[in-house]
Amino acid sequence: MLNKHYEELYRIVVKENGISLNEKLSIYNKYITVQDYLIAVSERGGHDFILSLLKTMKLNPNEIRAFLKGAAANIIMNTLSGNEEYVGYYKDKLKNVV
Repeated sequence: MLNKHYEELYRIVVKENGISLNEKLSIYNKYITVQDYLIAVSERGGHDFILSLLKTMKLNPNEIRAFLKGAAANIIMNTLSGNEEYVGYYKDKLKNVV
């Protein structure tokens, strides 16, 4: 079972806003899924900031999707550029766009 932070993020992103866990967040022919992102935030920290943002900003589904795409782009760019903070966790999680 995933942790309580994941469950709360899941509730807001998927249940309340209808965004699919399987949605691909891509850039540079690489992607992670929404689920990959939610798990990463839950495991690596940052969940408090993301939850606060989602709750206080009262973002609509399109705005949440845009936020997720931007966050994934940052993760992918940092991983591909060799940033050690990202490579260790994300290298094996990036998938090729086909």
